[in-house]
Amino acid sequence: MIARLSEASAAFARRWVPDPFVLAVLLTGVTFGVAFAAAPGGAGERLALLLGVWGGKQGLWQPALLEFTVQIALVLVTGHALASTPPVRRLADAVARRPRSAAGAAAWTAAVACAAGLFNWGLGLIVGALVARQVGASARARGVRVHYPLVVAAGYAGMLVWHGGLSASAPLKVTSGADVLAVVRDPAVVARIGALVAARDPAFADGAIPTTHTLLSPTNLAVSALLLVLVPLAFALMAPRDPEACQEIPEDLAREALAPPPDGGAEGAAPTALAGALSPAERLDRARWVPWALVALGLGHLGLRLRVEGWGLVLRLDLNTINLTFLLLGLALHGSARAYARAVAEAVAGASGILLQFPLYFGVMALMTASGLVGAIADAMVALSEGRTWLYPILTFLSAGLVNVFVPSGGGQWAVQGPVVLTGAARLGVDPGACVLALAYGDQWTNMAQPFWALPLLGLCRVRAGDVMGYTLVAMLLVAPVFVLALALAA
Repeated sequence: MIARLSEASAAFARRWVPDPFVLAVLLTGVTFGVAFAAAPGGAGERLALLLGVWGGKQGLWQPALLEFTVQIALVLVTGHALASTPPVRRLADAVARRPRSAAGAAAWTAAVACAAGLFNWGLGLIVGALVARQVGASARARGVRVHYPLVVAAGYAGMLVWHGGLSASAPLKVTSGADVLAVVRDPAVVARIGALVAARDPAFADGAIPTTHTLLSPTNLAVSALLLVLVPLAFALMAPRDPEACQEIPEDLAREALAPPPDGGAEGAAPTALAGALSPAERLDRARWVPWALVALGLGHLGLRLRVEGWGLVLRLDLNTINLTFLLLGLALHGSARAYARAVAEAVAGASGILLQFPLYFGVMALMTASGLVGAIADAMVALSEGRTWLYPILTFLSAGLVNVFVPSGGGQWAVQGPVVLTGAARLGVDPGACVLALAYGDQWTNMAQPFWALPLLGLCRVRAGDVMGYTLVAMLLVAPVFVLALALAA
């Protein structure tokens, strides 16, 4: 039944889901219309407010979010360049040879993506995409029929679990009273949150929500463990039963994925006779010591940070650290600066969607905030939960899933919706930790219906959004009861 449902959903998505850029443009238009209707003031005032916010530094061109756009583009580019090195190719090929069936390929890819996503969302995003591509290529080379669009969809599964893992935005932004005050900006609300937390844990009465109430809580540990099992199982059950129904990876992409890099990736290893005929410029292009000079600087920086921050550096990787690590590994393993530059040049085209579409979503985020739409949603949640406090985390989860479609950044969504969620929890007397988890779960849940984070995956695996969204939508529906039941029991 699940296989039939997934095929019907996939057929619908292929027919109706447009290119991600078209979807971003349509979403901007819809959001503008709804925001115009919801914003206060006269028509002229509303129009001036929304147009001013959307096209300025609070919208499309927010400096911090433009920095974030470049960071995500570099995750894709440096990850792609690292994946093209001979050692990583050999490792990826070894991993990709494990599946022996269409169901096994989907389950294995989803399991790897989820495990990496729980460690760090950026790693989950790039590892899932790379494993999906190599699994498809290896299966084709071995004559194993797998459904490549489903495998690519499984590679996106890390974004279904990440907000309960070590790089979670919302739970890590409330671990001190100062952090909570910076979000809600109301000392009375912070005091109430402190009282609710202290009722369960007297060591915390300053408004902080410790990770023992969120990431390390029994609720989140159980949910994350269940998802590690259920998500791969869901993708396995979606595999076509008829091998003839499987759509293989394109032949040219399979050749590219399995072929060794140009010059074996080691231009510095030129034969002695050839080396003598090279010009000084060519010898520098091929020299191994050139990239290693940069690698040494980078390793020194990471070593210094590790000495200062300890293992917290590993447990809370940020995008800059991930990109620096990918850069250093790629330089070291390619063997020459020119080989690495060539690999980066091949990867840059896949980042075009990120650079084009991310600013549009920042504009959507600004429209949601300026019009008061997020606050209106939250007020409705509190009203519905009066006398039924167990309902509030569930409504928070559902509303966060809705807001995530319009504000698809976890950190950005916490900045927009977090104050309202915590204020409502304080008013109703609901466990703040459960509400933070509810927002985190809603944010990751509808990633399966939002191609924003799929852009790096689509670029690396060369598929359309419509090819994979049908399967991710089914996965989203199948795991929803896990979140709802867990939050109902935690309230």
